Amino acid sequence: MSSQPESRFRPIPPHIARWLQRIRWPFALLVFVAVIGVAAPFWNVPLSRDQGVYATCADVLLAGGAPYRDCWDTKGPALHYTYALAKLLFGVNSAGPYILNAFVIAATALVLAALAYRWLRNLTLAYGVGLLYGLLAVIVRFDMNAQPESFANFFALLGLLSLTLGPRSKRRWLYLAAGGVLAIAVLYKYALALPFGVAALSVIAGLPLGETERPLRARLAIFGWTLGGALAVVGLFSIGLLAANALDDALTHVRFIFFYFPKAQLNPDEYAIRSKPVQQTLLYFGRLPVIFGLAFVGSGLATWRRRWYGWPLVLYILAGIAVVWVQQRFTPYHWTASLPALSLAIGALLRELIEWDGLPAPARKPVIAALSTAIAVNVALFFYADQWLILGDYLTGREDPETFFESQGVWDQMVAADYLRERTEPDDPIWVWGHHAAIYYLAQRHSPTRFIYNEPLLMHIRGGNPWQEEWRAEALDAIYRNPPVYILLTTFDRTFFDFQNPNDSWRDIPEYSGFTARHYVKEYEFGRFQFFRLKPYWSRLNDPDLLDAVTWADLIARFDGAEVEYQSDPPVSVMDFHLPGEDSYPTILMQPDARLSYTLELPSSPVCLRFDISMFPDSWGWGGDGATFIVEVEAGDQSSRLFEYTLTNDAVDHHWHPFLLDLSPYGGQPIRLSFQTGPGPRGDYTGDWAGWGMPRIVRPPSGDSCETNAIVDTRGWEEASP
Repeated sequence: MSSQPESRFRPIPPHIARWLQRIRWPFALLVFVAVIGVAAPFWNVPLSRDQGVYATCADVLLAGGAPYRDCWDTKGPALHYTYALAKLLFGVNSAGPYILNAFVIAATALVLAALAYRWLRNLTLAYGVGLLYGLLAVIVRFDMNAQPESFANFFALLGLLSLTLGPRSKRRWLYLAAGGVLAIAVLYKYALALPFGVAALSVIAGLPLGETERPLRARLAIFGWTLGGALAVVGLFSIGLLAANALDDALTHVRFIFFYFPKAQLNPDEYAIRSKPVQQTLLYFGRLPVIFGLAFVGSGLATWRRRWYGWPLVLYILAGIAVVWVQQRFTPYHWTASLPALSLAIGALLRELIEWDGLPAPARKPVIAALSTAIAVNVALFFYADQWLILGDYLTGREDPETFFESQGVWDQMVAADYLRERTEPDDPIWVWGHHAAIYYLAQRHSPTRFIYNEPLLMHIRGGNPWQEEWRAEALDAIYRNPPVYILLTTFDRTFFDFQNPNDSWRDIPEYSGFTARHYVKEYEFGRFQFFRLKPYWSRLNDPDLLDAVTWADLIARFDGAEVEYQSDPPVSVMDFHLPGEDSYPTILMQPDARLSYTLELPSSPVCLRFDISMFPDSWGWGGDGATFIVEVEAGDQSSRLFEYTLTNDAVDHHWHPFLLDLSPYGGQPIRLSFQTGPGPRGDYTGDWAGWGMPRIVRPPSGDSCETNAIVDTRGWEEASP
């Protein structure tokens, strides 16, 4: 008897099916898809200044670093973990944070819809509230998007929803959860404690309670459980910081943000609280006049009608405005924290119109339709001004990417990132002095110091910053300890807090300008960036005292003690080679075939051989085919060829070629070190005046490897000199 194969189809469990039907899931799907659909065309945009900082701190966390200890930012660590998630999901992709931001905003819209349903008792209206928030949040211009406010709103609204559900369900864990997610929201940005805290407290104060409950006692209990949840999250996070030895840095950071950062002096050329805050606020209201106008009316009407959520809406909106003033910044994303309250207040207004007996039924739909149309027009104009006017030509192909990125001030940072990535190894550090931290992320290179941008080291604080000198010294110690292969100085870049261009501020800090003057050479300049490349500890370009400090044996000085095994014509000798654009350097001239050997008792490892090779400049025009350079080592009865390289007399070889050979396998042993030259590839000896420039046995300043970016720390030299 045959049996039918078991179907793989599993019906939706009845309780889930009923829930989906109850929430009218097509509406939820429509809201989610609409928000994502509006955002999707605008994902292929570059990282701007702020997003570059967040993405770089995210890379630090993914590399095993700790918040505060290993990356400094004015924003909270939750934002950096969110950007780390974006990288895990979407890879090294500048669109990743914007994609994740859009999905979080879409999810937040649904959370807000759930909250609006509990407050307004109208499911269709609730989805409208969620959709309004989602559109307003997601169409903030791209360089102001993927900011802490839009991510934090998700957790804050989850907290308010949990508080709202608590009295009805009698589940205390909802209050604990509310406190926990509200704490997470504040960990995106500490200033958000103001609007989210005011909203939570006012909801606790106004929540409808059971008739048998004693209001004051019940509300104090809700507050206690909520506070407990918040403290639990903060406590667990603090334990993690303590385990990572980052708690002290975190506490210092919080002290600075709360007590000193608000006193930062602002560039008077920029609008801020000390210049024209009222004008800035009214300008933003003027961009969303319908939204703000209806929200003010709706919250006021709900209060007048004695709706329990009336005062929470009023206070939430006012706190959302106040936090912008507190931060002294009036850029678009700072207003995002108030968008949920504005959307809810508009929903409250529409509820009153729907339920108002004084409004005749035939007029109700036209009035609501007119208001909805006005809202839609305002949102559309906001979208047009903030997104389409900026990105439209780029998205439609009428403007090429380079032109668009140049217009947004990010093209040169993208070129800079490509330049650095092509000339460094993945584990090479770089340091960007300015506000273009996106270069770290785009180049996928790390900073040797947690100060990935210069703002905390330069900020003017009224009354002084007690940590500024300490932080500057910390950064200087870090770059001496692990010198960046490249330092980028920005020639024009200012934020609200800058009074100088970055290269000028670098020049005015003697320890910093002296660091580059001593250990770096300016290699390139593009756009707003000057590229300074590290001179390796063994480079001929170093000051003589620096090279002497790492030299164990100067083979030029020991030339008379060396053995000429094969003589040449002209004979092996020491002379100066002067190549174009360079100083003269002492060089061992060895016309092929010649061989010169040194008997040495090497020091312990690490030990290295450095030299530069070149053909004598006069010989470049003599018609020869160049020479072959060979280095061999004999230790005991073993002989090894460590190096073989052929130079031509072609123009491409008209410069010094530096090399470093690792002799560490022979450390602590007697060896015979031989330099040998042979003819070029055609066997032509014409003009083969080959030179070994400044051959020396050197030891790295620190570490156990010849290949290192370590440098000689000269900071104590002046104090030690008589």
